[in-house]
Amino acid sequence: MKKTAKIISLILASLMLLLAAASCAEEKKPEDTLPVADTTAETPESTADGRYDEEGYLKDSLDEKYELGGEISLLYWSDVENPEFEILESNGDLVDEALFARDSRVQDRLGVEIAYSSTPGNVNNVTNYTNYVQNAYKTGEPLDICAAYSMTIANISTLGLCSNLLEESVIDFEKPWWPDDLVNETTINGKLFFASGDISTNLLYMMYTVYFNKEIISEYKLDNPYTLIANNEWTFDKFYEMGMAVGDSVTPGADNAVYGMSLLSNVHTDPFFYGAGLRTVSKGADGVPVLAESFGSETADRIVEAANGFLTSQATVISSSPDYFTVGKALFTMHRSVYAKTKLVSTDLDFGIAVTPKDGKDQESYATCLAFPVSLYAISSGSERKSDAALLLEAMASEGYRTVTPQLFEVSMKVKYANDSETAQMFDLIRDTVVFDLGRLYTTALNKRTYQLFRNAMNAATYSSYQVQYNGEKKVLQKNLDKLIECFN
Repeated sequence: MKKTAKIISLILASLMLLLAAASCAEEKKPEDTLPVADTTAETPESTADGRYDEEGYLKDSLDEKYELGGEISLLYWSDVENPEFEILESNGDLVDEALFARDSRVQDRLGVEIAYSSTPGNVNNVTNYTNYVQNAYKTGEPLDICAAYSMTIANISTLGLCSNLLEESVIDFEKPWWPDDLVNETTINGKLFFASGDISTNLLYMMYTVYFNKEIISEYKLDNPYTLIANNEWTFDKFYEMGMAVGDSVTPGADNAVYGMSLLSNVHTDPFFYGAGLRTVSKGADGVPVLAESFGSETADRIVEAANGFLTSQATVISSSPDYFTVGKALFTMHRSVYAKTKLVSTDLDFGIAVTPKDGKDQESYATCLAFPVSLYAISSGSERKSDAALLLEAMASEGYRTVTPQLFEVSMKVKYANDSETAQMFDLIRDTVVFDLGRLYTTALNKRTYQLFRNAMNAATYSSYQVQYNGEKKVLQKNLDKLIECFN
């Protein structure tokens, strides 16, 4: 995200003030505590130059009014996990109302109708969505924009079914509604086939987050994660230490068992890899993708071994039923940010939210992994209205930045679903440390080994050197990466 370092420093400063205020006001009633300053965006010194609207949001560079006429078709994945497309009427939900308003305003501004259609396209329907787009291309069926599950869009881009977004100058990737890291990491040989950002609600919903039980923190006299973050001491070693302090002597399955961490699935272990600053693919000196040095490094082996030790210990339980965290029987859980909305808001649990820990104090910044069900947007290479489709994407992202994201992030996630001011501050930090990995997005083309390799090692019942396993896969990984690069020539 733009201006990340400055925003993070503001957030950490605010956390220090909040913690200091909290320590001096334990006896005060909730209504006596001071309000928290909102540091989610920088307020411009002046809006006189017209670059910002009255709410302080940066304006786009598009004209105020267009008359494109007709329809621009947008094919989306019907099995999307959270609402994002084709909200037909205002239904009372704040985010849905914002999506409805966004589409209405964009269509009115551009003088065009968004013609939505859908087909399944999640992880189990990559082939279905791909076949649909291929058939549309062969038959000349009108198809301008494709939006679907991350693996699905990345897959169709390798088949020549997506246009180069960098050829469409109307899409301004310098604007804050397009994440820097996504554009930088997925541009190869001057080609970028998809994008996401404020155009997608699921990008925010899919941010991985550490949830912790405040009552257990207090009962076991553990350090407050907010204090640790403010003091740059929130590391995986500390995380494991706290988890083991709670769950080391647990009797698994006992009615009174309290675990150090519970997970609903081992798919939620990916943040242990990315949070430590590791990547699977990076850019070489010439800008061409290469297998990242950190992917199979000694550091990666150490991190994966430590994660395996904690994840397979009796302090951790992996179970979808019951969800031990929601019933107050686990100190930590690792889940997507939407978990607060779908699971925790309906409980009486006194919980907090923290960014994924670092590998150590010297790690430059925290790193937030995104779950795979993020929507990516692409322009079909078969579209006869590529320029108009690009205009629509820019307008939707821009309007989403000022209409949808404030409702989803500022209102829903930071107020409605956050039960204290420190938790609200954490959402800012989590959002501004989101990272992307080309090897993760293009994992289908890389035979899914980019995430399965470390995920399997972290969750193995008996640990076997991750580095040795990586070295055994390296030649095949490189061969698949070479084939992927050819798609961008």
